[in-house]
Amino acid sequence: MQLTLEPERFSLSLVNATLRYRVRLGNISADALGPITLSADMTAAHASVPADRQLGRDGAAIKPLHYCSGLAAGESAEFSGDLRLPLAAIAPIRSGNAALLVPLVRLRIETGDQSLTRALVIGEPPLHPGGGLRPFRLDQGPRIFAEVAQRELAA
Repeated sequence: MQLTLEPERFSLSLVNATLRYRVRLGNISADALGPITLSADMTAAHASVPADRQLGRDGAAIKPLHYCSGLAAGESAEFSGDLRLPLAAIAPIRSGNAALLVPLVRLRIETGDQSLTRALVIGEPPLHPGGGLRPFRLDQGPRIFAEVAQRELAA
């Protein structure tokens, strides 16, 4: 199974951090797969939270969001939606006077007895080619970020 996340927009309101996304699933095997459940959620990276929990490796449930009855060999499907993270649930990362948010998106595909989990960090695109993603500033009030990038983490 091939899994691709495309972050389309990120916004900060007075209540939530919201990621608008599109996900593509592709069956790269020679056999039909299905039914397929795609689960996803968003959390905030922070040194005080165990890495297994941040990356979705702790076995905790991830909310099912999309379903597909099946995919034939070589077939793909696309889903879109919003992931919300309440601001009250975020422990900001402090850097001087700045309060930063590094969102993590956890995706899990389940089909039959197979499961695939991916964890991705979301941020503003790098300032320079090859640079790292930039965290979102929580201390600058509500904003909409039209340019959003992602990087997969080893899960």
